[in-house]
Amino acid sequence: MLELPILLVTDGVLLPSTRMKIPVRTASNLAMIDSCLFNNKTDPYSRIVIAYKQENGNSKKVFPIGTLASIEQIVCWSTNNSRIQYTLNLMGTARVEIRNINIPLCKVKHLESITGDINQKDEIEFIETAKKLAILFTNEGNSLITKLKIALKDISMAPFDELTDLCMSLLPAVSYPEQLAYLSETDISKRLLMVTRHSKSYLKARSMAVLEIRPEDSKIDENIVNMLEKLRGTRLIVPPNNNNSNPKRGSRKNEIDDLFQNLEAVGLPEGSVKETIMNEFEKFKNTSSNSPEHPVLRSYLQLIADLPWNVSTPDKNNIKESRIQLEAEHEGMESVKKRILEFLAVKQLKQDLKGPILCLAGPPGVGKTSVAKSIATTLGRNFQRLALGGIRDQSDIRGHRRTYVGAMPGRIIHALKLAKSNNPVILLDEIDKLGSGPHGDPSAALLEVLDPEQNNSFTDLYLNVPFDLSKVLFIATANDVKNIPSPLLDRMELVEMSSYSTGEKLKIAKNHIIPKQMSQHALSPDYVSFNNESILNLIEYYTHEAGVRQLERVIGAVCRNVALQVAEDINGGNVEADVFSKKANYPIQITNAEIEKIFGNQKRKKNTNIDEIKKSNEPGIVIGLAWTPVGGEVLVIETVASAGTGKVILTGSLGNVIKESIQVALSFVRANATKYGLDVSQLDKTDLHVHLPAGAIGKDGPSAGCAFTLALFSLISGLNVRKDSAVTGEKSLQIEFVDNVHELIQKMINDPMSEVAAAKGTNPEPMSKL
Repeated sequence: MLELPILLVTDGVLLPSTRMKIPVRTASNLAMIDSCLFNNKTDPYSRIVIAYKQENGNSKKVFPIGTLASIEQIVCWSTNNSRIQYTLNLMGTARVEIRNINIPLCKVKHLESITGDINQKDEIEFIETAKKLAILFTNEGNSLITKLKIALKDISMAPFDELTDLCMSLLPAVSYPEQLAYLSETDISKRLLMVTRHSKSYLKARSMAVLEIRPEDSKIDENIVNMLEKLRGTRLIVPPNNNNSNPKRGSRKNEIDDLFQNLEAVGLPEGSVKETIMNEFEKFKNTSSNSPEHPVLRSYLQLIADLPWNVSTPDKNNIKESRIQLEAEHEGMESVKKRILEFLAVKQLKQDLKGPILCLAGPPGVGKTSVAKSIATTLGRNFQRLALGGIRDQSDIRGHRRTYVGAMPGRIIHALKLAKSNNPVILLDEIDKLGSGPHGDPSAALLEVLDPEQNNSFTDLYLNVPFDLSKVLFIATANDVKNIPSPLLDRMELVEMSSYSTGEKLKIAKNHIIPKQMSQHALSPDYVSFNNESILNLIEYYTHEAGVRQLERVIGAVCRNVALQVAEDINGGNVEADVFSKKANYPIQITNAEIEKIFGNQKRKKNTNIDEIKKSNEPGIVIGLAWTPVGGEVLVIETVASAGTGKVILTGSLGNVIKESIQVALSFVRANATKYGLDVSQLDKTDLHVHLPAGAIGKDGPSAGCAFTLALFSLISGLNVRKDSAVTGEKSLQIEFVDNVHELIQKMINDPMSEVAAAKGTNPEPMSKL
């Protein structure tokens, strides 16, 4: 009797003369490997016993017969919590009877096979089946195939117990209980019959799967059906075997009956809608299945049956929970959150409220799509997204008429079919990217969809019957509302989403981006740690955006770099059990130095000359604030005068709007020179040069007009302008106030200024918040 380590498994049986890889997961098996295979230095075990657990009511019992196996290789690897796990490469050597178990060891006795007289007919049938298996699996590169082929070349030299074990191990569809039954069988002749039966069933099921034969087309037993189900990966329903019945009889009638029941179950609106659809159904009943119109009518009626005519999901009206959820998922966006809560409040008071049509407008990456998803989650509604960018065919919205080959419904109806409810949240993504083409204008087709007074009877050309869209909550997103046609924009409630401030980006990175990227790269806080300084370094000097997409990419790059270090440190590129390299100091601290190693020098340099400008008393230099799609920017305006012919020289990659602002500023100075006591008599003999540093970066917009005027006043008068203050405002004959003050003030905080000058009438709320 042998005393050896025991490995408990719950699926898959290792037979003698075959190999198997067994992953080790459970605590008892891990403890066995550590105590018996690694820590036993004096006499480590080279063999183990594979014991099999089987269901016994509500508990699992160890099967009395196991497999003696030799250990060929131990592979170790680690998960994201740095816990070492193992995979054992084993070779089965013999059947054993398990007498006594004392974890991690057990006592076993060899189980001898009984070699009786094998019927010659059974022997021939087995050999033919084994040869078919060898041919079938030839191209799969399994070492057992080679071993089986060698054995079949000289049957007299190969024992039948080894041949049967080889064949049985090749069959992929034999159930776990049947494998255990085969393992426990000591009579070789009975094993031979079992293998032949399973092999023939598998070969027949394999041929049926390849030829796509249905189970009702042949007389097959339950064993073949089970194997066919495993090969096809689907459940098969075999009708009762009746030799006098035609399997195709009644299939047409059943199809019609099922379709009629589905149409009745969806609750079609009474009146013209139901009448039109039932007329189409009558036409389908009278159409031959061989007619080209048959599949067209069937697809149409099936779509009608799949649409949620009367299916609505109940709305969540708990405003307190909704507020908590919105605050947890999104930083800032106060106007958006307020609008959602207002809708919930009105919905709670008026149950039949029509869904509002919102348009979230803002620069890329500020979370417009994620806000729409959060709205759906907050309301407890299904969510569907329609990507409208680049659509130039109105049929994408309204569908195709069924007279065309390959006609389909429009995207609105298709989204409702997928949503399985008539009150989902449908996101019309990038609505400002719609275009018109030779097949119509899709933005015009959306007019009916987005009009609350009309969309209760939206008619898709494919359906040809009205469908009520009034319960749908449509949310559109856009980067530039100027590209949205006025009639379409008039039907939507515009909610502007500004760029994130640095503080908001920091919170988003800590609360959302870093946990998400660590999860995607199989990291945990035990491996890597970010601090506020390093995150701000990434925000300020390695990204330049209104949103956080680029920030997510650079944080993902940092996580990939850490994952590479962890992988190299754990295994050094080798996963063999006896290869261990030294451990790193975890968690890895992401510092500014580490960031520079990964990305190189900073992509954006800090405006270092701001401090020097503040100390200077040179006239003609003004610090302004300008708004860009990626947020506010500090704008240094430099002006100089030189002898010339009265020309105005503009440099610094300036756009047309900003050039016009400079011309307006100069005209204002000339017109009001007497009023302010300026001497402009020499301007006709003087060239004025206006320059904005960072010439590689394009600049445009009207908000720097006031700063240009002040710079020219300073240059002509010789008076110095305060350099600790920043100026913003559009210049006309008067100073005009500008929008987007929040971004401008935020940039002023990043490049500290003590004061900001803005036009009278500018909204003071963003300033008070900062």
